[in-house]
Amino acid sequence: MQNPDSFESQHRELKPGKSSFFSGGSSSKKKNDSPFGLFFLGCIMIGFALPIVWMNERKQVKIYKLIDRARNDAISISSPKSVSDGDNFKLVHTSGDTSTQEPV
Repeated sequence: MQNPDSFESQHRELKPGKSSFFSGGSSSKKKNDSPFGLFFLGCIMIGFALPIVWMNERKQVKIYKLIDRARNDAISISSPKSVSDGDNFKLVHTSGDTSTQEPV
């Protein structure tokens, strides 16, 4: 078992910026990091982020328009047996049991 005094004395000798077990490694702040460089890097990252957000929003609007169009164009029928040939190539909504003569 370790002497508690030796444990404390080891950690009192640590200097700021040095790596230790408790700090998780070396310090993240380096002497040569300038705030202007970090600001410039942040501006570049924002420059890449804005078009990505724009494209994602555009995709979501396309999906919303497609769902809205399908909702407006859908034809509701009361029974699957009341399907007519006029409903071919249309979006048809029905509820109930469906079956086929041939395996699908």
